[in-house]
Amino acid sequence: MRSKASARRSLWLPIGFLVLSIGSVRGVPFLEIWGADLHNLYVFHHCGLRDHPYLTTGGACGDLWARDMFYPPLLYWSFAWTRLVTFQAAILLWNVFTVLTMLIVARAWIGPPVDRGACLFWTLLLAQFPLVFAVERGNNDIAVVLAWSLAFALFSRGRFFASGMLAGLCAAIKLYPAIAVAVIAAGTWPFEPTGRPRCLRFAAGAMLAIVAAVAVLPADTRAYVTDELPRFSSAEPEAVVYPYSHAVQMLVPEHPDWALALSASLFVVWSFVGARRLRTDPGPAFAGAIAISTYFAGISWDYNLITAYPLLLLQFDRSRERPFGRAWMMLALGLLAIVGDRGLFDGPVLGRLHVLLQLVWLALSGVHFLRAAGAAQEPLETVRA
Repeated sequence: MRSKASARRSLWLPIGFLVLSIGSVRGVPFLEIWGADLHNLYVFHHCGLRDHPYLTTGGACGDLWARDMFYPPLLYWSFAWTRLVTFQAAILLWNVFTVLTMLIVARAWIGPPVDRGACLFWTLLLAQFPLVFAVERGNNDIAVVLAWSLAFALFSRGRFFASGMLAGLCAAIKLYPAIAVAVIAAGTWPFEPTGRPRCLRFAAGAMLAIVAAVAVLPADTRAYVTDELPRFSSAEPEAVVYPYSHAVQMLVPEHPDWALALSASLFVVWSFVGARRLRTDPGPAFAGAIAISTYFAGISWDYNLITAYPLLLLQFDRSRERPFGRAWMMLALGLLAIVGDRGLFDGPVLGRLHVLLQLVWLALSGVHFLRAAGAAQEPLETVRA
């Protein structure tokens, strides 16, 4: 009886924390219009040079903040549908798509049957600051969450080439998932060489997707890589308002080498998780790889922390194996770091502490999955790509 009561408490405590954390959405920095990120894409698609977005400026196209087109070409053109509707219709459709997609992707990570506890946890997770922030801005990181979740599902079924193609598509859409692709590719390398190495199949699929994206949009890609991307990448981390962003460079802006070392350590830890777990239990490696990928850029707003949701869901699902064990402690730390009230971390000093807390959670989670025993299942079958 005591163990059952302990197990129930260990599950209800994080759910209770999520209920309390819903109030943190009051801290979302609302802008003049709902859907500022979609607004940027929308005005460019209704601009005179809409077919050449990198040859004009945000001011000329009517962006309220005069933002240029900093999104990669593939993402820009994936929003060509906004030319057919009003902005009010576009933001409504996109917000509905974002929420419905987040509701559905949980199944890819813990699979059927999804029990009531996991459903409740995931539903409450969707009411937290990062997703509400994403909906308020009309943010497009949901495309990455969806494609990466499908890539994980395909990898789990032994379809490594197709998985790589979807992973490469993520990188072509938003760039930062290239870190996650590299983590998985590095993690697959130690697999036993039966036929063609799985690493090569996954990497070949990713490369094909990226090359295809460049081949379809060569002029836009050239303009983006030579002009827009360098200007965006050179933006100062301190230009971001605390506590709404989480780039590693924000932690030590005076020492970029230290930031690089911290980023590299996360990459190494999760690559080892991949090497240890991908063969029998790819979930942690895929979830961790996409969770760390948003920390490497100079500017990374907290709405893209929805990429950390799959890792939190896996930790919740596995924390029931041992109530108040290491998995549960990782979950508790992750919830505080990712969805905890931003009011606790206001200002530059506490804002940096918030970023540090997230990095500690990601690093310790990687170490935990390295130490944890692999799932009791047969290795993924080697199949033809």
